[in-house]
Amino acid sequence: MMTNYVLIPHFANEEEADYFHRELQARFPRNLEDQADGIKYFGFVDRERAGVEDQIREVLHNISIGTEDYVALYYTKDDSPGNIMQAMILGHDEKIESVLQRINPEEHVNTLSRLLNHDYLKATPRR
Repeated sequence: MMTNYVLIPHFANEEEADYFHRELQARFPRNLEDQADGIKYFGFVDRERAGVEDQIREVLHNISIGTEDYVALYYTKDDSPGNIMQAMILGHDEKIESVLQRINPEEHVNTLSRLLNHDYLKATPRR
């Protein structure tokens, strides 16, 4: 079964951010990107969460990680599709929470919801 996910990555080093972004596009070709209040969202579809996290960690293994860097993964569970869950792949949740406190919370939830409900399987993969 396919599941929709949204990543919010942040890297202080722009070269590392670009590398991470290129790798995400290659690994998850059915994706949709958005930006709101200075936050970059990367929505995509894939199978089980453990496999998604493993792929992201493989990419992170090739990056020089800074103390301010973070990657947050958002998803919903089948039994509770209205409840958006967050898993920190890199960094502590305080890092993303401090960023989210400075933005419009309704816009953030709307952006997450739209990306989590997008039909990625009908979309054409990026090449």
